[in-house]
Amino acid sequence: MELGNINDHDEQHQSFHPHARSRAVPDASAGIGAFMGTVYAWMAAGLALSAGTAYWLSTQPELLVSVFSGGWSWLLLLAPFVLIFVLGARIEKASLAENAFWYLLMTGIMGTWLTGIAVQASEDPAFATSVFQTLGVTVAMFGGMSLTGWITRKDLSAMGSFFMAALWGLIAMMFMNMFMFQSQSLSLVTSGIAIVIFAGLTAYDTQKIKKYYYEHGAHHGLAIWGALTLYLDFVNLFLHLLRFFGAGSSND
Repeated sequence: MELGNINDHDEQHQSFHPHARSRAVPDASAGIGAFMGTVYAWMAAGLALSAGTAYWLSTQPELLVSVFSGGWSWLLLLAPFVLIFVLGARIEKASLAENAFWYLLMTGIMGTWLTGIAVQASEDPAFATSVFQTLGVTVAMFGGMSLTGWITRKDLSAMGSFFMAALWGLIAMMFMNMFMFQSQSLSLVTSGIAIVIFAGLTAYDTQKIKKYYYEHGAHHGLAIWGALTLYLDFVNLFLHLLRFFGAGSSND
C-alpha cells in the first residue's frame, strides 16, 4: 500500500489558526529551542509508535490476515485521512490529552500500513539491511532540510507553494501509473520527484511551524500540529527513498 498520498499539507496548513490575543506572544528569540524540541519529541513518539505497531503486527500472522481482510483494510486505509481532519478541526479547542490521543491513534494506524515492510525485512536479511540504510539516509536528509528551514532567513513560502502544486501533480501521476501505465520506470521517476518534493516541504514546514510560534506563542495544539506535519514529511520521504533505492537495485 502506497502511503505517499496521505500527506495533505494544504489541510494541515489551513487547520491551525490560533487567536493571537488569547495567549502571550513570545519574544522573537525566547523559547523557540524548547518549543521545537517538543515538536520533534512528539514526532519521534509518533514514528516510534508506527514502527512498533508494524513490528508487532509482523509477528502476528493470524491477526495480520484478519486485519487486512474484508472491510477492515478499507477502514484502515481511510482512517488516517479522517483523523487528520478531526485533529485539524479540534486542535485549537481540545485539551492536550485529546490532541495527543488523536495524533497517536493516527500514527498507530499508519503503522499498520508499514507492516508489509516489517514482514519482508524479517524474511529477507538483504532487504532488512536496505531498510536500515534507507532509514539512516532519511534521518540525515530530513535533519538537514529541517535544520535549513529552522535557520534560514529566506522566506520559503514561494518554495512551499511550488512544492505543494508539484505534489498534487505527482499524486495524479502516481494514480495514472497505478491504474493505467503500470510502468516500473515511471514509478522510479515519480519516487525520485517525490524525494525532492518532501525534502523541500520539510524545510518549508519547519519554517512555517517556527513562524506560527513567533506569531501566536507556544501551545500544545501547535506543537502536535507541527509534529504531525513533520511526521508525514518523514514517513513519505522514507517510503519514496526505499522505493527508489529498491527499484534502482532491482534494475541493476
